[in-house]
Amino acid sequence: MDWKDVAKAIKSSAPKLGRLIGTLIPGASLLGEGLGGVAGMICDATGIESDNPTPDEVMSILQANPDAYVKLKEIESNHAITFEQLSLERDKMYITDVGSARARQTDSEKVTGKKDTNLYALAWLITIGFFSSLGGLMFITLPEGSSNVIFLLFGALIASFEKVQSYFFGSSKSSSDKNQIIAQTKRKGIRN
Repeated sequence: MDWKDVAKAIKSSAPKLGRLIGTLIPGASLLGEGLGGVAGMICDATGIESDNPTPDEVMSILQANPDAYVKLKEIESNHAITFEQLSLERDKMYITDVGSARARQTDSEKVTGKKDTNLYALAWLITIGFFSSLGGLMFITLPEGSSNVIFLLFGALIASFEKVQSYFFGSSKSSSDKNQIIAQTKRKGIRN
């Protein structure tokens, strides 16, 4: 069991809290992912004494005590601003990550004067793999018992394809293009 299971259980009564917990990666701790305040709220609602509860501990309490869901809803209502701030921080981290990846590419191209072919090769590999897998799943019958593994791998490929699309065609792509044009113009000005 992981935090995604806990998030699904909590979403019915406290959707914002459930979504926030659902962003944790499997195997992560609430404290380890910078959500220490959320860990405290869950401990208060469920009566867990630990500072860093495990998903199994939280689920066992939720299953044994339905009143814990009511307490989670109350906590969510009382801490709505905190949840919005945490969600905003998560979104800022994502935008910063994408921006720094694009800046790395632009800086590399400025210094070397060449495009990073590995970046484009990997993007094409993921794109071709996505559409090939999609076509294969439409026309090939999967062997008995292997469909879960194949769908898990396809899910990971979908996430990678989504990141490639976001990187190359996202809303800040035009900003990246503008930076590249400015860099080229400056290089031409230096040469003249």
